[in-house]
Amino acid sequence: MARLLVKTLLYLALISAAALSFHKFYLLYQEKSAQAARRFDFEETETLHVSGSTNAETATNPPLSQARESGTNALSEKAATEPETVAGPTNPPPETAPGGKPAQEPSGSLGLYGFLGVLSILALAFLVGHDVSSLMGSRFHKLVFDEDGKGLSDSDYEKAEAAWAQGNYLEAIQLLRQFLERYPRRVYAKFRIAEIYEKDLGNTIAAALEYEEILKQRFDPERWAWAAIHLCNLYYHLNEPAKAKALLQRIAREFPDTAAAQKARKRLAEMGSPVEEPAPSAAKPAEKEESGPKLPPGFRPKK
Repeated sequence: MARLLVKTLLYLALISAAALSFHKFYLLYQEKSAQAARRFDFEETETLHVSGSTNAETATNPPLSQARESGTNALSEKAATEPETVAGPTNPPPETAPGGKPAQEPSGSLGLYGFLGVLSILALAFLVGHDVSSLMGSRFHKLVFDEDGKGLSDSDYEKAEAAWAQGNYLEAIQLLRQFLERYPRRVYAKFRIAEIYEKDLGNTIAAALEYEEILKQRFDPERWAWAAIHLCNLYYHLNEPAKAKALLQRIAREFPDTAAAQKARKRLAEMGSPVEEPAPSAAKPAEKEESGPKLPPGFRPKK
């Protein structure tokens, strides 16, 4: 329970971190875009203002020849009547925000928040992948001896296990057989029936018959060979050594690379019965030599 709670909190933290990071990234991007647009508008306005002032000054100022004819008296009168002006700086005013205060650069960094968002997404994806792979691995473990690839009906199988837990062994076997009618390739259910017969009911004959049915199917070689070894043990308990010996020979011949085959060969050696190898194919009979004198190739005896 505690592990589930910690994992849930971790999921929530990663999702929140990713959402906040990308939200902050979006806000900073919008703010920087707005500042760039305001700066462009201001520069364009200043350019138009400077161009208009130059045209007006050209239109109002008289030509140089007229200024010379007016003489020094006109210049003195103009200087006396016009106020003195002092040239000031021509730098543009600082950019202001809508409230009248100077605009400030957005705090933080686009790259930083983008990196945090991507990192949160990657961590979340890794966690999800780990949980999904764990779930699939658990499911595959349950279906390791199933070859049809269909989903496991947990409710049907769990009913049989519940009956077994209550000591109703025959009812559990009946439920397992009903389960196998719907899913005949679920070999683990057959192993469970054989186990109940052998360990809970003490019926060795019924257990041996179940194992014989199991070995009629083909599945993992190692698992098949060990099931055959177990059936050999049941044959010995039933005082049927001939069946046990024949099955050991089969294990050693058909699955020679398995660990169960090594054990089978060891038992056969203790019994003084080596592994029976398949008989080699009969050699072709030698061609009958022709009678008469030997002639060079291409020559035939004269008839």
